[in-house]
Amino acid sequence: MEKSCKIRLVEFGSIKALVSVIYGDLEIRGFKVIDQEGEAPWVAMPSREFQKGGDRQFFNIVYVPDEAKRKEFVDWIIEEYRKAEGKTTTEPLPEKKRRRRAKSAAELQEEF
Repeated sequence: MEKSCKIRLVEFGSIKALVSVIYGDLEIRGFKVIDQEGEAPWVAMPSREFQKGGDRQFFNIVYVPDEAKRKEFVDWIIEEYRKAEGKTTTEPLPEKKRRRRAKSAAELQEEF
């Protein structure tokens, strides 16, 4: 099965890339490359946040139980991240555009 990934370089503190992995017809979104100064980059698996006893906790949506395969998978994402980092510049996400409310007929008539 063919695999590839889409990498979007970002600057959200220590989050340096948002990654989607594609295996054949399956696309898994939500991987993050974390790169803190003085440390090697690492990959955060797609996860969800929940509250338990007032504490904020996370659980992974994607989990690779075989440690060797997980390391191979994560190393591949880091390698692709480093390739992307060398080829493109880091671009911030575009600001959200505010949707303008449609004017009523009365408002339109006032303008003329």
